[in-house]
Amino acid sequence: MTVILLSWLLIVVGGFDCYLGLHSLSFRLGAVGLGIVGLSAIAAGAFMLRRRNWARWLALAWMALHAVFALLRLLPAPLAHLLILGLIAYGLFNPAADAWFHAAPAKPGARGQPG
Repeated sequence: MTVILLSWLLIVVGGFDCYLGLHSLSFRLGAVGLGIVGLSAIAAGAFMLRRRNWARWLALAWMALHAVFALLRLLPAPLAHLLILGLIAYGLFNPAADAWFHAAPAKPGARGQPG
């Protein structure tokens, strides 16, 4: 359940990052970078829902990047970003999450699944 919630959170936050990047008043490097970072969050969330193990590593790298940028700004935000990074790491790498990523996804056309 935690993986599903984190996946959807990444998709929503990534979409918001893309929105901010695309609707910036100018296409500065930061705005384009924000769009790319947003797309990576969307990809991580979407592929985590498909039980792709590599996607949780992408999600962790995405949050680590946010934490590094927060540290570089030296605002009160770094502590919050590091705390969120720790929570995401735990949520994606605990035994229940391992079971989620190593379980075989249901095949289309299987009993109860659309074909």
